[in-house]
Amino acid sequence: MKKLNALFKFVLMLLILSVFTECQNHDAVKKQQPDVVNYDQIGIDHNKGLDVIFDALKNDKASSSGRVSAKDRLDLISSIGTQFTLQNHPELSTNAIALLKERAVKSISFSKTYLSGRVNGSKDIYQQLMDSANALLNANQKFYIQKILTTMTSEKDINSILSSFDSIEKEIRSNCSDTELPVILASLSVAKHSAQYWNENYEKWVTEFGGVPSGGRIELKINWGVVGAADVAEATIVGGGTIGLGLAPGIGWAAWGIITGGAALLTSGGSALVYVAS
Repeated sequence: MKKLNALFKFVLMLLILSVFTECQNHDAVKKQQPDVVNYDQIGIDHNKGLDVIFDALKNDKASSSGRVSAKDRLDLISSIGTQFTLQNHPELSTNAIALLKERAVKSISFSKTYLSGRVNGSKDIYQQLMDSANALLNANQKFYIQKILTTMTSEKDINSILSSFDSIEKEIRSNCSDTELPVILASLSVAKHSAQYWNENYEKWVTEFGGVPSGGRIELKINWGVVGAADVAEATIVGGGTIGLGLAPGIGWAAWGIITGGAALLTSGGSALVYVAS
């Protein structure tokens, strides 16, 4: 009888341990889910960072009497943009910081290559980036990212663009799975805020860095939406790439959002400067 009681207690302990372990595993998985990402903040940081980058480029131009090459300015964008993200998010882990810096090098390197004409000039920057990004997306994600890009580059009125983005977001939340949502929502946040920023500020960038004489006529070589589309494409590459490699849960989903937005910020400033300097 004593043996049976001992055996019963042992089995009971195993069951309790099993339930406890399962709960711990469930909590761990739950913590890895992307419900902690503040998607709107991704876009907010993006626009704040562009203001910081613009001021840094303007000050550098003034202190050097305008004798600064476009490639030097791209290096400054990389440095200032990365510094902005790190100062705003001191909570980032060593691995997350390394990932951000790695993408900063790639982003500015691409801008320099495009500026030098070594990339197919018949395609805009966002189209070049999407050639790489599409391999990271499933059919549903491709459909909605393309819908965002088409809206950004085709429609002219900012109110119409933002209204379309709101409609697209409703579709996305209704038709996409939980695993499909993060990269699309991050890219959409960048699109919303980037559209507002470049609609209000693109001429200012052209005037300051495009060699327009004081009081001279401003010629916009491209629609500002094409600049904003590059931001979206970069967010798609970084967001989709880090998820595809399984890095997002490791660095934390909140950090994933920060890095995705930080990389889009660098491409935003870089692509704007490329188009202005070309």
